[in-house]
Amino acid sequence: MKNIKTKLIAVMLVVAVVMTGCMKQEEIFKISKDGSATVVSTVQISDEALRKVMADTNGHEPTAVEYAEMALSLKQQGFEKVDIEGKTYHKMTETQKMGNKELNASLNEKTTGYATGDTFYAYGKAEQEYGGMEAKDLGISLDDEMLKEMEEIIILEFEEPIVNTNGVIDPENPNKVTFNIDLSKKSYTVFATTKPGVTKETVKATIKKLNTVNKSSVKKIKADKTKKKSKKASLTVSLKKVKGTKYQVQYS
Repeated sequence: MKNIKTKLIAVMLVVAVVMTGCMKQEEIFKISKDGSATVVSTVQISDEALRKVMADTNGHEPTAVEYAEMALSLKQQGFEKVDIEGKTYHKMTETQKMGNKELNASLNEKTTGYATGDTFYAYGKAEQEYGGMEAKDLGISLDDEMLKEMEEIIILEFEEPIVNTNGVIDPENPNKVTFNIDLSKKSYTVFATTKPGVTKETVKATIKKLNTVNKSSVKKIKADKTKKKSKKASLTVSLKKVKGTKYQVQYS
């Protein structure tokens, strides 16, 4: 569910995590009744971690000019400098508005996901989604200790009260639930619904049904009569329609 797509930043964050363990990512999904959503993604990295990344990359402590160039590059890509509890961080926030089809497509890029106006479900492998691919490109293996230092928070907010979830419901807002993802585990599940009777099991069954493609069949074949020396002929094939499939027709 990673919405910030800048490859350079993703690689930099992975290196920073490996070296310092200083990374935090937060995603807030505000889900409307029609299944559309506003997604606010935030990533922050400490200035200390950034300087260590630069020192390791360049083989020396960054000069004032080198640091200024990096800071300008980050600013151009949407990062801003912020002070949190006396420490300096580089922070980027991205807001996206998604229709329901776009939201479901985004969820299924690296996870098994399903979202409607009343239900949200995502199952995935933590390392694969959060930095694993970028780390592999760099020849880096993220072990459990590294992943434990990566803070990932997912927040869902519906228009109605949540009736079933594996997250922590906000005591001051029954429509809001928070998930603190343990990235050191092999997998994770995010589930919440405002609809009575819906469970993780019923959602998984729905996903399985949606991903099951029925077998197509030929209903009728009609060929025009042709003469022995004719160079042209026409053939009409009627197929039983199956939603979500494409057809390939071969003839000889």
